[in-house]
Amino acid sequence: MSRYFVSLGCVLLIQSFFIVKPAISVDTFSNLMFKELFTDNFLFVLCTNLAVIAVSFLYFQSKLKSEKSPGKFAEKETTALESQSPFHHFPDEVFFPQHELFTKLKAKEEQYRTLVETIPHGILEVDLAGVITFANPGINRILACPDHQFIGKDLFDHFIPLDKINEYKNAFESWRVQSLETVSCDLVALAANQKRVNLQLDVNTKLNPQGKITGYILVVTDVTDQVQKQLRLEESESTARALLMAPTDSILLLDKKGTILDVNNVTAKILGKSKEELLGQSYFRLVSLEIANQRKEKINEVIATRQSVRFEGRFGGTWNDSIAYPVLGKDGSVSKIAFLSHDITKRKFRETELMEAKAAAEQANQAKSEFLANMSHELRTPMHGILSYSKFGIKKIEYIDKQKTLKYFTHINTSAKRLMGLLNDLLDLAKLESGQKDYHFHQTSLSNMVEIAIRDLVFLTQEKQMIIDFNRPDFDDSIIADKDKIIQVVRNILVNSVQYSPRRSLIKIDIFDRQEGLVLSVSDQGIGIPENELEMVFDKFTQSSLSKTGAGGTGLGLSISKEIIKDHKGRIWAEKNEHGGATIKFILPFDPKFEDDVQYHH
Repeated sequence: MSRYFVSLGCVLLIQSFFIVKPAISVDTFSNLMFKELFTDNFLFVLCTNLAVIAVSFLYFQSKLKSEKSPGKFAEKETTALESQSPFHHFPDEVFFPQHELFTKLKAKEEQYRTLVETIPHGILEVDLAGVITFANPGINRILACPDHQFIGKDLFDHFIPLDKINEYKNAFESWRVQSLETVSCDLVALAANQKRVNLQLDVNTKLNPQGKITGYILVVTDVTDQVQKQLRLEESESTARALLMAPTDSILLLDKKGTILDVNNVTAKILGKSKEELLGQSYFRLVSLEIANQRKEKINEVIATRQSVRFEGRFGGTWNDSIAYPVLGKDGSVSKIAFLSHDITKRKFRETELMEAKAAAEQANQAKSEFLANMSHELRTPMHGILSYSKFGIKKIEYIDKQKTLKYFTHINTSAKRLMGLLNDLLDLAKLESGQKDYHFHQTSLSNMVEIAIRDLVFLTQEKQMIIDFNRPDFDDSIIADKDKIIQVVRNILVNSVQYSPRRSLIKIDIFDRQEGLVLSVSDQGIGIPENELEMVFDKFTQSSLSKTGAGGTGLGLSISKEIIKDHKGRIWAEKNEHGGATIKFILPFDPKFEDDVQYHH
């Protein structure tokens, strides 16, 4: 404060000099006498200035006393500090403690109000009776209702299902009695648009200063989407579980390297291990190379296309219809591959049987056509001979000699026998197909039956100048059989051998004694039978492909022979000779055991 008075005094003194003698210069000032300075004007000005100084001194002294009081001193210090703050330009009242607290509370209230109105959750405040005293806009959005519809209404009428009202009222009462602070529960409410909404209620108690419950604050969350997702997930898991437990389908889950991630019991049974043993193993090491390469190919195809692939193939000894499904990861790439395989072995067998039946039907149809063509030829040839030679005899009856007549009748007789043989074959075939089996079994020699068959074919063998070499066995070759039927079998075999062998060739007949019975073997030097037709030649209306050269034959002889040998509990088969030609063999048991459902005569 003293620096203020010194400064003021100096200013006033200098002013006095300039006011009194403004014309005095510096040069003349030094020559003035001291007494000349104190003129009337000077004294007046000086007195005036001294009065100003005195008044100023008194004012500042009183000011100083007031500033020394504690309140003023604190206010001054506060003002000094605030002058250094970057906010010193704001009005002073902003920084008053009461105003600052009010402002903060107001800001917090605004913040909470914004939060309550904008959050997606519904907030309800209810009293102990369940009457709603507050509802935020979130609850209106959840239930698609207008604003302020719930205030003053009963909570149980709007949010609790009718059949659950008493239950929830009792629950509210129990919460109050037990002083539970927080409780959660789930319920289903009906929105204004008549849609069912799944809600989760988080109930918080509202306490008074004495700690007693005065009401509840409910946070309502719409969990409809979560519930639907959970239901879909549970349904998907249930479906997946049902598929995994499927008793007939094989399910296999692999990663891209072929490691087994999951299997069902069917797959585990096929692979011969338990489910626990298979998890984590390489699938490709557990199956054949063919199946492993097939599955690798399908895995690569699924990874490349990200599409399911369907294929058929063998797996574990069965035939399967399989689908490889891609399992996508979060990045959209294939992370796993699921194989679902359905056993179609029976269907494949049926398809194979149908194809075979179709092929057999087509083959039978073709064979029947060939049979009819051959039969037409076979019937026409002897009939033509009979008609021709009988016509010659009629025309020349008056002048032909005995030798000519014998020749004509011999040809007629031969043609008639040939025709009768064809007719007998047809009759035998008809009997076999109708189930008529009339056999007369008795003990007889197989050698005798062979010799009879050879004598029956003497004319045919002489015509082609062929030799039949039969070595009669030196052991007892007696068997129980129908003599006429076995002679017919031997004759049929010899006819085929003669018919499909070249002129002047050899037919060799042997009888062998085996433990299970007697074996008859007839070998020729004819055109032979292809390897893949050795069984087919015994089918009805069927001839070897090498025999379709116009040599004749109906294709019934070996088929009839097969049925006769079968009825004797024997077996007949064909073999291909190493140096050309074919061998037909059959075996007959010494004492066949006959079935009761077939009529046999002993």
